[in-house]
Order: sequence, then C-alpha cells, then structure tokens
Amino acid sequence: MKLFGKYKTVREMLERESNKDLLEKFPHGKPFSRRDLLKAGALQFAATITAPSLVEILLNAEVAKAQTCLQTPTFVGLKLNGGAAMLGNFVALASNRDYLNTYEQLGLGTKAQISGRSATVFGEAKFFDGSQMLAGIRTTATATTLANTTFVGIPVASNDDTDQNPFDVTYFMSKFGVVGNILPNLGRRQSATGIAQQPALTKTPPTPLVVGSLNDISNALSVQGSLANLSDNQKVGLFSAINKLSESQARRLASNTGGTVFQQLINQATSQNISLVSNATSGIDPLQDTAVSARFNTTWANANNQNMQNQNVGAMERVFGTMVYNTLKGNAGTCNMDMGGYDYHGQGRQTQDAQDLQAGRVMGQILESAAIMQRPVMLMVTSDGAVGAPAGSAPGAAFTSDRGNGGCIYLFAYHPLRRPTAVDKAGKVDHQVGQVAGQAAVDQNFLTGNNPALAGLAAFANFASFSGNLGAFFTIAGNVWSQDQVDQVVRLRKV
Repeated sequence: MKLFGKYKTVREMLERESNKDLLEKFPHGKPFSRRDLLKAGALQFAATITAPSLVEILLNAEVAKAQTCLQTPTFVGLKLNGGAAMLGNFVALASNRDYLNTYEQLGLGTKAQISGRSATVFGEAKFFDGSQMLAGIRTTATATTLANTTFVGIPVASNDDTDQNPFDVTYFMSKFGVVGNILPNLGRRQSATGIAQQPALTKTPPTPLVVGSLNDISNALSVQGSLANLSDNQKVGLFSAINKLSESQARRLASNTGGTVFQQLINQATSQNISLVSNATSGIDPLQDTAVSARFNTTWANANNQNMQNQNVGAMERVFGTMVYNTLKGNAGTCNMDMGGYDYHGQGRQTQDAQDLQAGRVMGQILESAAIMQRPVMLMVTSDGAVGAPAGSAPGAAFTSDRGNGGCIYLFAYHPLRRPTAVDKAGKVDHQVGQVAGQAAVDQNFLTGNNPALAGLAAFANFASFSGNLGAFFTIAGNVWSQDQVDQVVRLRKV
C-alpha cells in the first residue's frame, strides 16, 4: 500500500511532504501502544510516559516541532476563589465591539479614559494598561510565549462568594478523550471537580486525584500496604508477571485482592508498571526530567524568587508546577487548581492589585510551561461573581463591593507553532463571546450571559474547535445548542 497514494515508506513520505500537509493528514496521529514499542525495543519508559503516535516517532529533527500539532491540546483550569475583578482587568466591549460610554463601576472610568488606557494584547484583545493580572502574566511568560498566545473573554454573571457556580467542564473534556496515561484528573480539594466549583450541566467528571503536595502524586503510583514490604526487585517481578496476565485474569485478581492502588496498577496491567513500582517518582517530577528541569525550576519560582527546587513539597508553586507538568505530559487528564484571597472588595486597591498580580503570575507560568514542553494548551480562568467600584470611579479605583454581573471567564490558548486565531463565524477578529451593556454589566440577554454552566459549555466548544474537532461537541454535549448557537460562541480555531 502506498502512503498518500504515492509513497512506499513512511520515511519517504516525511522527507517529501510539507509539515502542513502532514498535519492535515494526521491530525491526531495513528495510535501505537506503549507495549508494542517496548516489545520492539523502540522506547524506554524513562524517555517518555506519553505513548507517541507512529508519525511522532518517525519525524526527523527538521519537522520535530510539528509533532505538537498531532496532539489534542491540554486543558488546565484555574479558579480564583471569592469573586476576582475579571472585567476590571480585561476590557470587554459592547455588542458592536466598541467601548461603552462608562466603565466606572468596573473601576475603569469613562469611555474617554479607558480607551486611552487600553493595552492591545494577545492579538487584538483589550486589557487595562494598569492590569496587574496582565503584569503578572508578563512577569512569568516570555514575549515569545505570549506572541503564540491568544485570548477570549466570556462575560458571564455568576453568584458571589460561593462554591456552587457550575463552570467546570472536565466531564466534557474526559468524554472528548482528554484522559491521563497513568493518573486521573488532578485537583486541589475533595470535591467532584477538585476545586470549589460545581460541574456544568450537572455532568460529574471522573473523580480527581487531590494534590496537596508532590508526595500525593508519587504515593498514588506507589505500592502500599503489605506489598510495600517487597524489595524493588520483588515488585518488578510481581508486575512483570501481572503484565503477562490476560485482561480477564487481571480483572479477577484486582477484584479479589482489594486495595485501590493495587487495583489500579493491576487494571492498567501495562509495561509501565514495572518502572513505576521500581521508582515511584519516575516521570512525574519535572525536576527529575532533564529535558525541562532547569526551565521549570526557574519558571515556577515564587514571588520571592525562590526556585522550585528550593520550595517544600507542599508549596503552591511546587505543587502547581508538578500538576501542570503531568497534565502537559499526558500523565494526567485535566488539571484543576484554585487560589484563595479573591473576596477582596473593600480591602483597598493595593491588596487587590497584589492578589491580581499573583493570579497573573500563575497564568503566565502555565503558559510558559506549555512553551517549555512544546504542547498546545487551553487555560480556563474562572471566579465566583466579581467586584465593583462606585459610580464616578476613575481607572484604577479600588473595588468596594461584590458585583456578580461583572464576571467573566478567561480563555488563553497557546500553540508552539503560532498564535491561534480568535475570529467569529465570518472570520472577523473577535476576542469575546457575548458582551457588556449599560453600566458596564454583563449583557444577560446573550446566550451565555446569565448562565455559568452554558458559559462553561462555550469554553468547551472553543476547546473542541481549537482541537480541530468541533463536530465532537455535538456528540458529547447532545442537543443543548443548535449549530447557529455554537457558531455564536466559538472563537478559537485550529492552528
């Protein structure tokens, strides 16, 4: 059989076809199991955990950068608990995509004031030039990374100061095929979503692994109980035997033996377990990955410039960096993280700016991590409602009250090849879904304006489109929306 109808070998195809044509022909790559690779002696577990496609293995150095396009983007969620100033940083526009007459109640002043103080970033998106979220992003993400990042804002009203807003879309991500090779979804707290948030449309995602420290990830992959008394050689021997069991035999053994971790290891029953039991941290700690350790170490430094390796295993940046690494690498499915301190109305602009700066730093660290690992990613940032300023406020005014109708979802899309486009159905550049109206409040008449679950669904539709498989949205979401409604909310496009 000839490849593309004209090549006899894969090597010949790779040498003669352009990167663009390869990506079009192999949007997701041909599956090739880790076990097959190990049997063939083509791959060692220490080299990579994520099972590569046949195309990825054979691509030479000249087209290596195109490998990333063969993968579904990674999904990372960041929740700012308490009601952050989402529309006090991103400047949302009216339905005609012009400025409103006033943004005073968002602490951004009048049209004349904010139009002169808007920074155009991530393509043509508008941010307040005094935005500390933007400043934080620029602190931790390089200019090169930001040049390959686009932004979409989804203005949406939600309830203030609660963990009941149904923004989470990790259920839909799992149905889309965003699942981990050795770890489940990752989260930060004991909840259905791993964060202080409810699932969109009551669709409960797979139970996440709660990560309080690096040890939680390594412990999830280690042998515990009486099996922990085995020597490393005995563990390797045990799982070498397990690896030879048939699927039905492995399932029977798992059900009869008990023990959650042991069941997980047996049910997976792949050759990777041999390496996992002999070295529980193999492939899960970015500081042990020589290809990225140096850059992760500095990228995830804290605000005091303490590098990742000098932080304790439970420090926020150490934990976040490890979670993001495992998600980008494909070890885990999705990654949900949250940060506290955003119920900050009435605390003064200095405190509010400090919190926004910290959030921005984490956003930038996530984007920079994707750049380090050359993986496409969509970052979704949410909060509980928002905050507002008094009428008559100038740009940079302090936020004094809750203001749930000043909320917004942030979507950042990074791709290592180039900046993804953010356009409407007609191909016109547009960095927001929905709009603001009146006194700079979310237009709740728009499809997603007054419904956090539908706003979350819009985020998933954009992920599907960014992945190049928008058709899967209808299969997974059902008949919630018509094609016309989906067209109204999709902005991100496949690179």
